[in-house]
Amino acid sequence: MVTYEDIAGMIDHSLLKPNLTDKEIEEGCRIAHEYRVATVCVRPSDVRRAAELLAQSPVRVTTVIGFPHGSTTTTAKVFEAEEAIRNGARELDVVLNDEHLHFTSLPARPERPLTHRIESGSVQARLRTLTT
Repeated sequence: MVTYEDIAGMIDHSLLKPNLTDKEIEEGCRIAHEYRVATVCVRPSDVRRAAELLAQSPVRVTTVIGFPHGSTTTTAKVFEAEEAIRNGARELDVVLNDEHLHFTSLPARPERPLTHRIESGSVQARLRTLTT
């Protein structure tokens, strides 16, 4: 039988609206903790605050990289991801530029994969790739 905890443990509580206030971020983190969801996904600028608010909680902090269109370069995504990890993110939703997923548009020598750079750091985050 599936329990409430089983379902809650699969939910990512999203706080990505561009006009959310600090108070709304704090309230969203409180709700995520109260309901014991898997993660709270915040804007990159809110990662540090969310990590502070959830420091004693099992809820992981997630953020988005290359959001919303995935049109930033790999180098920019790596920088953004490393900063997010330093600020307390434990899961990253990386948006890929879906135009580059087509084999005909891949460069002859693609840049080093994003996952390689991130996994080589002292702190690791789980990467999920999203396409637009």
